Amino acid sequence: MTIHKAVIRSYASATHTADVQLTGSLPAYLAAVRVATNIPAAAVAIGRECSVLHLDPHNPTDALVLSIQGALPPAGGGGVTDHPLLTNLGYATAGHTGFAPAAHAHAHDALSNLAYADAAHTDFCSLATPQTTTAEKIIDATTGLRFGHAAGPLLLAGVSPATILGLQGDLDVSGHAAVGAGAAVATGRTVAAIDTLAIHPSVAGYFDITGNKASGVQFTYGLSGAAKAQGTPSAAYAFGLYFFAQHNTPSPCPQLGGILLQVQSGASGAGALTWAKGLFIDAAYWAAAQPATSYGIDILDQGGATVTTAYGLRIANQTAATTVRLLELGPTTPYLRLAGGAAPAAGLTHLWLYEGTTPQLRNVAFAVADAGGHVPAGAKVLYLV
Repeated sequence: MTIHKAVIRSYASATHTADVQLTGSLPAYLAAVRVATNIPAAAVAIGRECSVLHLDPHNPTDALVLSIQGALPPAGGGGVTDHPLLTNLGYATAGHTGFAPAAHAHAHDALSNLAYADAAHTDFCSLATPQTTTAEKIIDATTGLRFGHAAGPLLLAGVSPATILGLQGDLDVSGHAAVGAGAAVATGRTVAAIDTLAIHPSVAGYFDITGNKASGVQFTYGLSGAAKAQGTPSAAYAFGLYFFAQHNTPSPCPQLGGILLQVQSGASGAGALTWAKGLFIDAAYWAAAQPATSYGIDILDQGGATVTTAYGLRIANQTAATTVRLLELGPTTPYLRLAGGAAPAAGLTHLWLYEGTTPQLRNVAFAVADAGGHVPAGAKVLYLV
């Protein structure tokens, strides 16, 4: 084996071979000499000196270009690194079905002219006919992967109920969200869930959270949030929870309610329960301005032009093993108590009033007067002052 100095006279990129002229010999040309695979095509320039290895001095065709003088070392493992030379990558080409469809003019089937610093493709790989505006970038040098085309750059669709998009980890949404066939992103709604569902039950939002703390105190809230009036409006109104239930069908609607609450104890809830409240209204908190009047519950007129019976507050009879209170108002010794359960004894009622003497809470009872209109001795008469 011998090594000779030579000069590149021509290059064939298709076969990665070169015609070389041995130094010091005008007629000595070697045609179609193989170029080492670690030498990139861009380095095999005409006129550059090279080193040629003769594996068999008696066979001039059995030679190899070992190195090219004046060429930079390859950045990778060799092969074609110039984007315009990357061919045969169209969608319809056998073995390359993962690329964008050739029917789209912006598919860049040949993957040419996609250098990051190219003037026509400064966003590196935009899936549209050259887009250079910030809002349409897909891969940006500073923000990474991003979608922001006005026509909708990303659509994920599948056959229900298959999972379209699965996320593992936390999701941080800094803007607004629209969920449902009738929803649209609106600046006045952080989350808009609007849809029409022909199924039962139809639910706008479903939350099921399980507190599973190993030790210590555990608070679990099905829905938690706050509504704060802020800024400098001419008038401010704030409601922590605002819902309405609407009857909008020609079919009968047996029940219509603003809120339906229910407390439960699951099958595994064997621990002691101190109390259970369907609606618990905590004490008000005033850090600055305080209202002149504060209501725990304010029930407005429930009547109407065609309403025959209206209840401001209706409490059904309660059943319990020992004590039943339909209504109890006041402190530890209440000012008013309305008992429930079984019927009272003869002459008694379910109503108890605060009297101010001992005993302070007394039962309102009936006393039968004699023929002269006198009540039994010791009986008290309820009268107005």
